[in-house]
Amino acid sequence: MSQFINEMEWSYRQAELAQRLERKRQLAEAKNLARLELEFDREKAGTTNKNNNKIGKETLGWN
Repeated sequence: MSQFINEMEWSYRQAELAQRLERKRQLAEAKNLARLELEFDREKAGTTNKNNNKIGKETLGWN
């Protein structure tokens, strides 16, 4: 009986750990997607450093 209870506890702990790892993976994936979206939006809006420098030179007539 004691061994059965220990196995049940172990199984429960493994399931809990698996759920935590999956949540952590999903959070990391969501953060990465949000970062990529932000970079894409900045490029689309022309607010990256490279684009700002290019726009600045054109505006000032340096090209």
